[in-house]
Amino acid sequence: MSSLVQESLHINLRVLELLWLYTPGDQTNFQKVRSCILFFVIMFHVPVLGGLHFIFGKNNNPTKLADNAFAVTAMWCYAVKLWPLIGNRSKINDCINYLDKPIVALRENQKVILQTCSKICRRNSSIFLFYMTIAVIGFVTKPFLFEERGFPVDVWFPISLTDRLDVYWGFYIYVAIGVAYPVIASGVLDPLIPSLLCLATGHLKVLNDNLKHLDEYSNEANGSKDNNLYKNIQKCIKHHTEILNFVEFHQNCFSYMVFSQFVSSSLVLCFTCWNVSILQPFSFEWFQSLGYFLILLVQLYFYCYYGTNLSEECDKITTSVYMGKWYKYDVKSRKALILLMERSKKPTIVSAGKILDLSVETFTTILRRSYSLLALLKNQN
Repeated sequence: MSSLVQESLHINLRVLELLWLYTPGDQTNFQKVRSCILFFVIMFHVPVLGGLHFIFGKNNNPTKLADNAFAVTAMWCYAVKLWPLIGNRSKINDCINYLDKPIVALRENQKVILQTCSKICRRNSSIFLFYMTIAVIGFVTKPFLFEERGFPVDVWFPISLTDRLDVYWGFYIYVAIGVAYPVIASGVLDPLIPSLLCLATGHLKVLNDNLKHLDEYSNEANGSKDNNLYKNIQKCIKHHTEILNFVEFHQNCFSYMVFSQFVSSSLVLCFTCWNVSILQPFSFEWFQSLGYFLILLVQLYFYCYYGTNLSEECDKITTSVYMGKWYKYDVKSRKALILLMERSKKPTIVSAGKILDLSVETFTTILRRSYSLLALLKNQN
């Protein structure tokens, strides 16, 4: 299981590597400069020019206004969220590969637990990348199919770019890349961050399995049972410490990235719902906006669901100890287990920006706030 993370996240890491947002090994100075130049050239022209369009452009169509508000808000969110992949890449690489360390020896049934988590990660990444790719294709081709020389996002420019076809198509491709690049990058980053929590949850399940069957597993080794039992408890404590260290490391690396996603999601969900409410039902634009809305919900739910799973699995440690044959253990082993149980009483909660917990309750809170903002906009309208 030495390549558990690479096996689970190879789709995500490969796509990020192709986008120059991830380097498997140490990053050279040339790679840093190259990534920074690409990031600023591709990431900022759409949100900046789109924002200028709100100031200097004509915004008479409420549908296009909602479309542009959604796109510009999302682009700024992606810029904030993706920048740490360049500015803090070495630390993030260490976090991604943390669980590949030989933390604990695994039994066959425990390998199955982690392999199941790995399959879940690959499934989530594949599904999410597929739908984000479909969303990009729909967003990029919509002006070409349904509008006369428009752009994927309405942007402001001091001169007309639609008079000459070569200029128009050149800038169209540039805007399309500016939309596709951050969306695809976010499409692999969003399942990657909660997938690491899923793998950590798998390690917690392995830990709980070892605690439940301490007596049986200690009988399998040669030597004194009490000595074997105490050594196994020490391994469990070390395993628990490594998991907690990883969770803290994960939070330090990704907390503010997730927070930027959560803050912007309330606005983006609001704009998308507003668009769905004013569009003609069952039209192409209506289905497109509905698809964006569902993708956003899944995007947020990934974070909250796996954050909740991790917390719940941590809470089971005391129960796992109690379910074992602790009454047969020697005093030294019981005292060690008491220390582990006391330590596990502290809730293990992953947060976004140290403000919002990654939990199902937070997910429902975001939905309520988005609905409140939507109601306010519709009343103003």
